[in-house]
Amino acid sequence: MQPKMSGALPRLVSSLTRVIFATSLLRGCAAAAAAGSCAAEDAAAAVAQPDPLLSPCVQLPSSGPPVATSAHPLLIGASPGTTGTMSLYFALKALGVTTVHYSRAFNATSGEETTSYREGGGPVELLRPLFKSSHPAPPVDREAAHRTDLTYLSATDALIDTPTVDLFFELLAAFPNARVLLTARDPATWAASRRKRHPFDQAPLFPLLGFDAPVGALTEE
Repeated sequence: MQPKMSGALPRLVSSLTRVIFATSLLRGCAAAAAAGSCAAEDAAAAVAQPDPLLSPCVQLPSSGPPVATSAHPLLIGASPGTTGTMSLYFALKALGVTTVHYSRAFNATSGEETTSYREGGGPVELLRPLFKSSHPAPPVDREAAHRTDLTYLSATDALIDTPTVDLFFELLAAFPNARVLLTARDPATWAASRRKRHPFDQAPLFPLLGFDAPVGALTEE
């Protein structure tokens, strides 16, 4: 029998996405203060009065000291799939931005686009070191990702869709100059569409709560 989870969980996913975004803003302000581009006391005030979204019942993870960092201003699409990420990919492609979207990759220099569809789908070659080898929907291999120097992703200018949600904090640590872009969708509509089209994909952000779950486990009941 498929496990069932409360219909409130899609809304929790949405809230946690906002938590991640608020956290990135605080970290960005702190970094700017250290560089002298904003007053240190302003940054201290922001930390002293955190956004109410930062609930004490959700412990935000620390990525720890990165093995290496890159000054590359990577654009991170930090929203899960089925929130318009493919449309975002094609928009960035039209603007001439080298972009990787899970199963598609566009090189703006050569004008070449590659996909993984001929191999049955899954992550494109650049992303394969970060995933397990199972099919049809290989999950992110967190242990492998933590052993990997993520600055190799500077080969692209934009990274969207999976695995950005799974490795958001690690990517921010590796790319301190990263820009974060969110695409939004009604949480209940997103959950219904995602579990229909990608039932075996991991539900985003649940590792923040200490467990993993397939999207197909989310229900309205």
